[in-house]
Amino acid sequence: MERRTDILLQSYQNLNGFLCAFINLSLPSYSYFIRNRYLLEKILNYEFQIRGRSSLEGQMDNLLFVGKKNYLLKIKINIFCFNR
Repeated sequence: MERRTDILLQSYQNLNGFLCAFINLSLPSYSYFIRNRYLLEKILNYEFQIRGRSSLEGQMDNLLFVGKKNYLLKIKINIFCFNR
């Protein structure tokens, strides 16, 4: 029982150390992106996830969907409107 308690205590200390360093922005291996909240986020008290895109990902999208963007937009609108 004492070993389990020691393991839990060490785990909590490790997690606490990581979270303190993350909050202080002192971890160089993580990229931090700080932005102001949008009006809708403030109203709903919810933070939307905004994903950064790599250049390779954008090239793959352009390669796969050349000339098909209007078609994909129609499919998305149909799925959104009629799947309720």
